[in-house]
Amino acid sequence: MRRSLCRSAVVGTSHCGVRPRSCRRHQLLPYLEGMVTSRIVQLRLGAFKSFRGSVLPLGGTTLLTGRNSSGKSNALDGLEVLARLAEGEDLVDALDGRRREGGAVRGGSVGCAPHGTNSFELGCSVELGSDRYDYDLEIEVRPDLRIISERLQGPGVAVSSGKISFGPLVETKSALSAGTGIEAELHNGKRGKNPPHKFRDSRLIISQIPLALSGSDVAEQSVLKGSDAVLVALRGGLPLRPSSSSHAGLRFWARCRPPANRRELVGRSSESRKN
Repeated sequence: MRRSLCRSAVVGTSHCGVRPRSCRRHQLLPYLEGMVTSRIVQLRLGAFKSFRGSVLPLGGTTLLTGRNSSGKSNALDGLEVLARLAEGEDLVDALDGRRREGGAVRGGSVGCAPHGTNSFELGCSVELGSDRYDYDLEIEVRPDLRIISERLQGPGVAVSSGKISFGPLVETKSALSAGTGIEAELHNGKRGKNPPHKFRDSRLIISQIPLALSGSDVAEQSVLKGSDAVLVALRGGLPLRPSSSSHAGLRFWARCRPPANRRELVGRSSESRKN
C-alpha cells in the first residue's frame, strides 16, 4: 500500500508533500520501479581518427589499456562524440563547442575524420532488455558539416499482424545538397516502401523522431522506442581518464545508472585527483 504522500525520494529528493493524484512524480513511480535501462554493448569505429573498421565490445565497466598513442583516447573520443550528439545539439555546437560550456571535442569536427578524408563513421549496438538495436551514422566535415547517412535497425512491429521482425527502423536516402536537409525512411509496419520524411541534416535524425511521429500505432511506437533506447544509452555513459602519472596507459568507460550514481562517481573521481 502506497503512502499518502509522494515518495519522491526515488528521484533524489525528499517527500514532496503533495497528494499522489496531483503529483507527476508519484504517477510515474510504477514505471520507474520496473524500468529497464538501455546499455551500449558495442562501439563501431568505421572510420574515425586513427581507426578504420574497428569494433570495441563494451561491458558494464570497460578498461582500455595500451601503450601511448595506441588509440585509447581516440576510442573514448568516439564515445564522447556520440554522447554529445545524443543530447540533440546541432553538430557545430556539439563537436566544435560554438555554444557549449565544455568546448569542442578533441581536435574538433575536422579532427574526427581520418587523415586525408572528409567524413567520419561511427556506430554502436544497444540492448534494451531482450531487444537489440544497431545504430550507424556518417558525418561530413568538409566542405560542410552535416549528416550524410544514418541508419537504425531493430525490432519493428507490423501494424496488421503485430509480427515483430528485425530490420531498418530509420534509414536515410541519398544526401541532398548542403543546407536542404536530408530524407529518411521510417518503418511504418505496412506493405510496400516506407514513406520518406525530411529532417534537418545538422543534428541526429533519431533525436528528431518525436517531431515526426506521434506513436499512433505499434509501428511508430517501435521506431520511437528504438530511437529513445539509443539516445538514452549514449547519454548514460561516463568516460574517465585517470592521471597518466598514477595510472599509466589506463582509460576506462563506465556506465553509471541512475544519474545520482553518476554524480557520486564524478565526485569520488574529483576527490581522488585532489589527493
